[in-house]
Amino acid sequence: EVYKSLGNKGHPFSRFATGDKTTLGRPDIRDQLVSFHDLRYSANLMRLTLTGKESLEDLEKWAKELFSSVPNTNRKPPAFPVDGPVMSDEALGKQIEVLPIADEHSLLITWPVSIDLKEAYRENPHGFLSYVLSSEAA
Repeated sequence: EVYKSLGNKGHPFSRFATGDKTTLGRPDIRDQLVSFHDLRYSANLMRLTLTGKESLEDLEKWAKELFSSVPNTNRKPPAFPVDGPVMSDEALGKQIEVLPIADEHSLLITWPVSIDLKEAYRENPHGFLSYVLSSEAA
């Protein structure tokens, strides 16, 4: 949530991500969830990944048994218009300290990468950068 609060308000990243007692306690929340379900719950908008020690045949059989009943209403994928970068220039170059609830210490360093993932997803540039930066072989 810290990132979202710093993000560009015109970018989809800064929108709602989790609920709390206030947002989920609204009197019309059930109606809103049902409306969202009716609008977005369609097999053509979903992907499923299964992993397991079982054979591919068993995994495929289970996937068909458990998920073939998901209706396909041929919904169009939602559009998320983007107004500018994820982070505004004012939000970059900041050091943010957060007091954790648990007794833990961590350092998280992030920076924006200007790569259009719709165009470059097969090359997986973010995955490559993550691999290079997390390599302990250096």
